[in-house]
Amino acid sequence: MGHAVALTGPTVVTAKPRDRTRLARSGLAILALLPACTGGIESGNAYPTGNDEQVATSGTSTAGAGGSGGAATTGNGAAATTMGASSGGGSSSNGGSSASGGAVVVGEFTRLTRAEYRATVVQALGVTPDVNLLPEDGRVEHFTSNHEVTPDPVHPYLLASEELAALVVPESLPACDPEDAAACVGETYAAVLEALFRRELVAADTATFGAVLEAVVAGGGAADDATRAMLAAALLSPDFIYRASPSAVDRDPADASNVARRVAERLSFVLWDAPPDAELKQSLAGSDELADVLVAETARVTRDARAVPVLARFFGQWLDVDTDLRLEDEDFESSPEYLELLAFVEAAVADEMPVREFVGGTQGFAHRDNLELYDVGEGEGSGDVVSVTFADDSSRRGLLGHELFAGSTRHPDHSRREIFRGLLVRNALLCDEIPPPDPELVALAGEVEDRTTDGRCRNCHLRLDPIGRAFADLDPDHEGTVPEAEVIGHDEVEGTYANAGLLLEAVAGSRAFAECFSRQWLAFFFEQRLSSIDAGWVTSLADRVQGGASLGELVEHTVGDLYIRSLTFVPWCEGS
Repeated sequence: MGHAVALTGPTVVTAKPRDRTRLARSGLAILALLPACTGGIESGNAYPTGNDEQVATSGTSTAGAGGSGGAATTGNGAAATTMGASSGGGSSSNGGSSASGGAVVVGEFTRLTRAEYRATVVQALGVTPDVNLLPEDGRVEHFTSNHEVTPDPVHPYLLASEELAALVVPESLPACDPEDAAACVGETYAAVLEALFRRELVAADTATFGAVLEAVVAGGGAADDATRAMLAAALLSPDFIYRASPSAVDRDPADASNVARRVAERLSFVLWDAPPDAELKQSLAGSDELADVLVAETARVTRDARAVPVLARFFGQWLDVDTDLRLEDEDFESSPEYLELLAFVEAAVADEMPVREFVGGTQGFAHRDNLELYDVGEGEGSGDVVSVTFADDSSRRGLLGHELFAGSTRHPDHSRREIFRGLLVRNALLCDEIPPPDPELVALAGEVEDRTTDGRCRNCHLRLDPIGRAFADLDPDHEGTVPEAEVIGHDEVEGTYANAGLLLEAVAGSRAFAECFSRQWLAFFFEQRLSSIDAGWVTSLADRVQGGASLGELVEHTVGDLYIRSLTFVPWCEGS
């Protein structure tokens, strides 16, 4: 019989390139024996939606043909998601009615990002993988996500799995006895596989991965090679590579503990880029008050230091600064601009700062290198980044007052800065649709003397430029007076404001901002396009934003509502 492997703290060892042929002979066995529920390294479409097409298609069965590898398609609004069916039968797509406003929630899968892949491997194997082997992360609109990426080849994942298997077997994980393959998989490697799959093993897992061991040995492979092939197969499994939505692969969607586990998994991956920790899993285990435990754990997860850089990504990408791309430059992580953003996020969560103050508030943070630029005195605090108070009549309000965002709109052509700043207010804060200019018109820009009066440009630029001009005091190279802010063509905040600070106060208190921020948050949390987010969910969160809710409260409400909704839907993929 095998012996259970006790995993202690991770040894941070980065996998290095090595001989790619060591497991080549087992590659076909790996691919042939993988459990089938998804068909390849490909992600699905919508997650929670509330459009009419979604509701109309959600009750239909689209069974795949019987037999190994039959395809099943699940209706998903205007698009369809096709996944490989389990061996021996097809799958059905059955939408469930929501417990909140009748909206439909559809279960499906999202491929792990590089950060999520890394964290899961560290938790399971105790080593840090070289994620540069993997395809680059995609985006859903401006948020980092692999939810809508084009199909990726399996080859990079095969190489990564072989590197990891060769790194840990037999150095830190034992080779299996081929004569007792089932015991080795089900006992010795149980903790490893459960950490990779984020669930308990079932009999099918033991049979599948035991068969890999036996197949490699039958082909002449040694015990080390067979064990590495088995582990590599697990690292290629959809159960590892994909995150599942609540109850998407649960056999009994009414089983509240399974649903809670999936909700907790989404929470952890969204806020930590990592699977649930031991405390989160233990809190849910055996509890009869799952809703209460989820809310309490959500508060803990949100306030944990691991959430700060991930929430910073949300804030940055919401306001059109892609921090993930900038972090590819090692210097950005220690830059004054990024450190200010981290300090703001940490304070926003710890102090339960109302969401409205993210835009209209006067509290900010300044690196000592930026104090003179911000003209805010010495600030409060002893570190490199100190708390400051922006002036009421300044454009430096909330997040927009920080140089990370001010600098991102500081175009070398002074006349174009007002365009980007007006667009930021309209798009990111009010969710207004401003269509991109016609390329032919852009080519003729040199002929346009005044964008707000020229008939070819005025419809859009009247909505942008009079807003953006009021932020000129963000620029140290600005000369002269700063114009008033004027909002044209908006039912709620239309009017003239003496300065950008007053404009931002008005925007922050508007219903339009409350709904826009709620939509942005849900798009980030569910890896959805803004247009696909359930309107009822947006309304519910927007009510709280207008009532002075903090981001932490919105996260708790999102998780609690997701748990209730998830109890009602039926999985379309039964798996094997």
